[in-house]
Order: sequence, then C-alpha cells, then structure tokens
Amino acid sequence: MKANQKGITQILLIVGIVAVTAFIGYLLYAQNLQKQKTAVSAVPSPYQAQYQQASEAVEPVNDTSSLNSASASLDSTDMTQLDTDLNALNSASSGF
Repeated sequence: MKANQKGITQILLIVGIVAVTAFIGYLLYAQNLQKQKTAVSAVPSPYQAQYQQASEAVEPVNDTSSLNSASASLDSTDMTQLDTDLNALNSASSGF
C-alpha cells in the first residue's frame, strides 16, 4: 500500500506544478490583452469618428474621370482647417 502512495504523491506534485504554471500563464495573457485594449482605445473618440466618416465618404478611383474628380476635390481642400486640426491633435497628444 505504501508503494502505491509514493506514486500518487509524485503525480499530485506534477499536477500541482502544471496547474500553478497554467494559472500564471493565464494571468500574464489576461494582463497583455488588457494592455492591447488600452492601446487601441487611446485614440479620442471624436477624432476617430470624424476620420471614419471621412474615409466612408471617399469614392474609389476607377478611371481617369474619377481621378480628375478626386484631384479637383483635393485641390479645393481648405489647408488652413487641416493645419488647425493637426495642431489641435498635436497639442492634445503632447500630454502623453
């Protein structure tokens, strides 16, 4: 009977070590996942929504006439407003 108990003790010790290692691995994985979620959500939502709306409004360029239309649209873009927005983003992000 004592010979069988020696084997059980070793098996329980191995199972315990595996369980502790798995638990530590899970904690590290959960912590890494939380860091990734924080990094993605660091972009302020008003700016993110504004750029998503702008990207949805752009039509694809399929031929030369749509390329000329896109060029004309870019030429008429108000650069002062874009510079103002970029400066505001720069000052907002300088605190990080």
